[in-house]
Amino acid sequence: MIKEIFDYLIVKKSGFFDPIYYITKYPDCRLADVDPLLHFLRFGWKEGRNPSEDFDTSYYLSQYPDVKESRMNPLVHYIRYGVREKRSINKLQGTIISKTSQIKNVTLIRKIKNKIFSIGMNFYKSLPSKYRSKIQNFIGSHFQKLHIEIINFYYKSGKFDSQNVNLLNNQLIDLDLEEPAKKPNGSIGIHLHIFYDDLVDELINYLKNMPFPYDLFISVTNDDSYEICLKSFKNLPLCNKQEIKVAPNRGRDIASFICLFGEELQKYDYIAHLHTKKSVYNNEATLGWRDYLFKSLLGSKEQIQKIFTLFNKDNNYGIIYPQNFVLLPYWANTWLANKESARHWTRRIGINIFPTGYFDYPASSMFWAQSKALTLLFNADITFNDFPEENGQNDGTLAHTLERLFVLCSQQNGFKPGIIKDPTYKSWSSWRFDQYLSRDFNSIQRLLNSSRVKIIGFDIFDTLFTRPLLEPEAIKNIVANRVDDQTGKIYKKYRGIAEHQARQMKGLDVDINEIYNKFREISDLSVEKIEELKNLEIQIEESLLQPRPEAIQIYNEAIGTKKPVVILSDMFLHRSIIEKLLIKHNIKFWDLLLVSSEIGLRKDNQKLYEYAFDHYQISPDQFLMVGDNERSDVQIPCDMGSSFVHLLKPTELARGLPRFSNILELHEKSNNIDAELTLGLVVQKNFSPINFSTSFDINSLIEVTPHNYGYSIIGPLLVSFANWLLEQSKENEIKRLYFLSREGKLIKDIFDYWVNGIDNNLKSHYLVISRRCAGVASIKNFVDILEIAKTTYFPNTIENFLFTRYGLKLVDEKWGKISNKLEWSAKKEICIYDKRIDYLIPILKEVEEDIYNRSIYEQKGLMSYITRMEMLVDDNQAVVDIGYGGSVQGYLNSLIGNKVHGFYLMTDDRAKQVSEKFNVNLNGCFYENIDKKLDYPLMYKYNFDLEKLHSSMDPQIEYYEMNDKNEPIGRFRELEILEINTNPIRKEIHNGALDFVKDAVKIRNKVLPSFKPSTWTAKMLIESLFLAQSTKELEFLSKIVLDDHYCGRGLVS
Repeated sequence: MIKEIFDYLIVKKSGFFDPIYYITKYPDCRLADVDPLLHFLRFGWKEGRNPSEDFDTSYYLSQYPDVKESRMNPLVHYIRYGVREKRSINKLQGTIISKTSQIKNVTLIRKIKNKIFSIGMNFYKSLPSKYRSKIQNFIGSHFQKLHIEIINFYYKSGKFDSQNVNLLNNQLIDLDLEEPAKKPNGSIGIHLHIFYDDLVDELINYLKNMPFPYDLFISVTNDDSYEICLKSFKNLPLCNKQEIKVAPNRGRDIASFICLFGEELQKYDYIAHLHTKKSVYNNEATLGWRDYLFKSLLGSKEQIQKIFTLFNKDNNYGIIYPQNFVLLPYWANTWLANKESARHWTRRIGINIFPTGYFDYPASSMFWAQSKALTLLFNADITFNDFPEENGQNDGTLAHTLERLFVLCSQQNGFKPGIIKDPTYKSWSSWRFDQYLSRDFNSIQRLLNSSRVKIIGFDIFDTLFTRPLLEPEAIKNIVANRVDDQTGKIYKKYRGIAEHQARQMKGLDVDINEIYNKFREISDLSVEKIEELKNLEIQIEESLLQPRPEAIQIYNEAIGTKKPVVILSDMFLHRSIIEKLLIKHNIKFWDLLLVSSEIGLRKDNQKLYEYAFDHYQISPDQFLMVGDNERSDVQIPCDMGSSFVHLLKPTELARGLPRFSNILELHEKSNNIDAELTLGLVVQKNFSPINFSTSFDINSLIEVTPHNYGYSIIGPLLVSFANWLLEQSKENEIKRLYFLSREGKLIKDIFDYWVNGIDNNLKSHYLVISRRCAGVASIKNFVDILEIAKTTYFPNTIENFLFTRYGLKLVDEKWGKISNKLEWSAKKEICIYDKRIDYLIPILKEVEEDIYNRSIYEQKGLMSYITRMEMLVDDNQAVVDIGYGGSVQGYLNSLIGNKVHGFYLMTDDRAKQVSEKFNVNLNGCFYENIDKKLDYPLMYKYNFDLEKLHSSMDPQIEYYEMNDKNEPIGRFRELEILEINTNPIRKEIHNGALDFVKDAVKIRNKVLPSFKPSTWTAKMLIESLFLAQSTKELEFLSKIVLDDHYCGRGLVS
């Protein structure tokens, strides 16, 4: 004991132990309710835990065997001996740069860069619009990284107007980038709630930082505090007025803010709300929380001025508050125990926004706000009597509910929140999801194997299994879609009511039979129809479930500990159905299966836990729960004294990611089941994993692997395109589709899989053709020669240009004549941009006859090939490709007498000319007739990257010629080694896309026969990818080599 005290004191004094790092890194210590330093000295170092970011316990012990043999705490050894012996504490010691210095340098660079961007934008805006679009398109095409930085800067500064800007979400504000405001644009009122009067002096010191005049309103809970405040708050600089009132001890700071001073505060343009906070999670877990909040909101004159800069420059900020404190658990950003209360109060107040998962709110309820953003709360007639008397409640009161409504109220009034970045403990997530993502599998294993834990519990749905849904209630929309309209409307109206009433009547939880018995009573549907709906709901539930591999790995680890494993589920399905599902997916060997529908008790009111504890005769602290629900699987076990392992629902992780959150939100608002299922597959694929510590990159939209790009980006794009293609073919009476090589190969594979069994009359063919092949064969006159020349050509030689465009290889004698006449050598460099080819006309005239001869030679072979492909049968045919101008389609129409229509991912304004010239259709699925003079859509702007992701492993066809047997033979450009080396990446992209179409077909066959993968979703995913590509994403695309010989660039990475 004496040694432990001594060690404690020397480590504490040394400053080498970082309690915030320790609790953040090891969340189980947060829940242990012990001093983190004491935990490290007793257990942590023996388990290989690190006392700070710099000191590596395992490294120190492995590096110095004498320390390991002594069984001395390695940190204590380092402090006592290692420092003076100059022993290293990690692999990188000696190379660590001061964090403060790094932050200052990065901040300075950002300020300089932002200043340059700002000057550049002012110049850009001064130009005529016709030049602005060309500049933007040029930068977007040639300088992608710079373009992305500019987009991000102008989005954050509120100056960038784009149709795609709503695909980004970053509400965190770096105040270092803001200039201090000289004055506010209105009056200021500040409310303080004083419960702990020993903190009065601290608040006074912060209020002295106010740079602008303000009025002060103070609420206290007793007369003694009133007297203290009356004396203490006198003579504050710039404080024009003070009003102090005694409030009932109900509703804490929030009741006083709304009920006592709400009417007065509404008269001010801007208001601040602060209080004397003393919350405790464990002995040091929230050390510094109050100070962090006060510093963020009133820390200095400059800090306050910068907050008002935000209000002044963007009137849409309704409420501004600090990012969550580093030690607040991320799962606090949900309703927790306040969901039902919130349903009542949002309806009463008039807030129509009701988050289903994580959402923003000022945890601790301290903030700056525009008063008009909070009018709904001020005018809701809330009284002190609506709040319960104070009794030390830590959640579930009206105050906890209203705390979560400040941002929602602001949003309902048309304002957005601004969240101030923590400058010290940096995190990309306003909710601190980095706590979740930094957890490794070892920490979970430690909990499973803890000697304290005797029983391990597992949830089922969204834990061991996931569904490709954004919200479980979407199952009801699927059921309604599967039946006739009238029955569907009745089902959606009464199914939820029936479950609620059945549970209320019984006083316990209910099963699906009891729900549908009540449903029949209140709906008057026939017995047969009720039975149909019930069986349909069960079948859909079963069909949607997919095992969550890493969760099952944790389950198997738990089984391996030889401790009893109990499965607990709040679910209306019968136990027999659940057992069958578990066994089907090889989940076995549980000791006890507790289903609420069978026992009548539920986890979400802790009764099911009490039943389990009583069954095993254990105390709550001997139980470990593994589950997804923040209330029933995390908060309730935690409050009871149990440990937990939280597994975020895939949807909730997606919701917390800056590049995915708005995609998710838009889909939730769409009420489109096709879109939800399309996105749901992508979310399930990317965000179900649990062990993120080494691979997860929050800057990337999805996991950056070839297979995942195929599954999550190209899969949705091409499957939704395939369904559109099927509909277009039926509408236009198309009998044959010709998928143009090479990008068309993957498009055809996806289409064939999707339509298999749907339409056997529509035939699909792979047409091996290229712009070079069709263009030369269709030349009839010099105008045709010039049209081919007009396509953009990057700097390259005239020799290469003539070969790649026209198939000409001129002999030296011919080049000699050209040189003598025109002074053009074969190696002369040319460049074609904006169709400017006047300077090429003389040399094209010189080789005109050579081109005609080449055209005649190639035309014979190509015509033989397309005849064999049945393109001369009738007009009921169309080519399919990624698209743009429809050049190959135009050449084919020029060559053959029959019409050839075209279906594309997108077309630009050149397609109109082909359509009008040959009286054929050129339809674009995602975009049609893009005006190249205006801002390009992102899919079009990054069309070369799009082509990379579709590219095949086939070589490019150059022309056809006839062999000795009078058969057409294709001649291909030989693949280069760099292209061949890229083929494994292409193969995996293709495999990923095929896996997506297989999953989509399963949904259509087993869940929703009318399922039409959403083009809206697919477009949003790929444009989100292109809008702000991460370093990893750019590096990945650069590995895919694609030839662009036709445009003079050779191989492009």
